[in-house]
Parts: sequence; structure tokens; C-alpha cells
Amino acid sequence: MVDSVKSGVVFSKDPAHKDNNIIIEAVWGLGEGIVSGKITPDKYVISPDLKILDIKTSDKKIAITRDASGKKITIKLREEKSKQQVLKEYEIRKLSETSLKLEKHYQKPQDIEFAIEGEDIMIVQTRPITTLATRVESGIELKGEAILSGLAASPGIGVGKVKIVKNLSDLSKIKQGDVLVTEMTNPDMVVAMQKSTAIVTDEGGLTAHAAIVSREMG
Repeated sequence: MVDSVKSGVVFSKDPAHKDNNIIIEAVWGLGEGIVSGKITPDKYVISPDLKILDIKTSDKKIAITRDASGKKITIKLREEKSKQQVLKEYEIRKLSETSLKLEKHYQKPQDIEFAIEGEDIMIVQTRPITTLATRVESGIELKGEAILSGLAASPGIGVGKVKIVKNLSDLSKIKQGDVLVTEMTNPDMVVAMQKSTAIVTDEGGLTAHAAIVSREMG
């Protein structure tokens, strides 16, 4: 097993918007933190000619790592570490370059998981992106006062009654067309997610399992 100091996911094409930019998300520690949606990752946007277009550094409060015996543990990060950018510039470029090579090899845009230990960047999995058909054009702008903003994992416009889900017993509150608000979705919520017109979560990024499921369900 790779003893990841940092890990993450690369999309060789933006899975949410109709552009050809590469999207990378990264966290400290093991990749489970990013895929489960427990940690809001750093997000990097890179053009197809490998120019870094945007870097959003998030507050990664925790990291999933392993102790000396190999057991998985969750540790709280010091503020200085939690707000630090995860990937160095050369790692961003190397991962972007590798994603384009994998896309060319498999002849399809790829969803790639990586782990970094020391100076070694390792690709641990790659598969086709499942949501290219649901991508949207950028540039829809709504007027009005924004009371909350965040990362659009599955872009679009949703209108409905807000229902806050603090635990699984609250799921019965969700009716067709509601807006589901929760800390982080999990597989038990899929039926409620299907009824929802929109989903808002505290944690997670574009590459979390919940974000992928949301894009698949539109």
C-alpha cells in the first residue's frame, strides 16, 4: 500500500462544464478522505496546454492516515497545515501531463486516482468519466443577494423547499422537488437524493462519490 503523504483525483476533462480543462483535487493523507467527501479538497484548474488557470486552497481540517501498525486513523491538522496548498507546481503539471497521456491511451477522458509518497507520484486507478453527457455550458448568471456560495459539483439551477438532514431519521422529510441540505451525503441517502431538485453539503469536492452520483442523476 502507498503510504500517501498526499493524494487525490484528476479528471482529464472537466466533468461538470463543457470545456477541455483538466481538474485536480487533492488532500493530505490517504485518498479515502477525498472520495468519501469527508474533506473539502484543494482544487486546481489546468488548461489542455498545461497552464495553471486557477488554484483554490481549502481548509482541510483533518487527514486520514495510518499509524505505525498500519491501522487507519483520522488526525486533526494544525491550522498552518490545514490551510497550506497540497500540491507543488511541478506535481500539478506532472499529473496534468499524465492525465492527457492516459486519455490518449484509453481514447476516452479519464477519472484518475493518484497517491504521492515522497517524490513519487503513483497512479492507483483510472477509469472513463461517467458524466460527460450531463456537462453544462459555463456562464449562467443569476441576479440577487447570495447568502451562500461554494463549489458547483453538479452545476445547474434548482428551486425548492429546503430540508435539513442531520441524521438518517430526517430522510423521511424529503419530498419530490425539495433541496436536501446535509453535512455530507452517504450511500443510504440515494433515494432522497433522487427526489431532490438540488443538494447542498458542508464538505466534499467535485470528485467525491456523492458529487459523481449527483452528476449522474442530474
